[in-house]
Amino acid sequence: MLRLRRTLAFGARVHNYLLLLYLFSFSLFAAQLWWDTTDQFTQFATNATTLLSMVGLAYALVLLLIAVVLWLFDRMFPVLDVLATFIRCIVFVSGWVVISIFTEVTQHGFMLFV
Repeated sequence: MLRLRRTLAFGARVHNYLLLLYLFSFSLFAAQLWWDTTDQFTQFATNATTLLSMVGLAYALVLLLIAVVLWLFDRMFPVLDVLATFIRCIVFVSGWVVISIFTEVTQHGFMLFV
């Protein structure tokens, strides 16, 4: 179980670095608010940020699965690791929602349903 705890700790570090890469990609996406960009750059930034968001969420699912296995076999629940993973998931999901809304509004316009 010690090896699995070390794997969980290392996985949390990798997830942090993935979050940093995601935030960099998100800042590239946000760059189109200040500077004129081409359609290819916009499409690339949208796809890269969406892909990193999905990878981050899938990796969080793996980390949560490792935490559940640790809980079942070791009878000690890694609370801090699970909370940190949920916080990182919230960042991934909120960034993905912002990008989806921004892309939808800029490509298709804003409509109010009456």
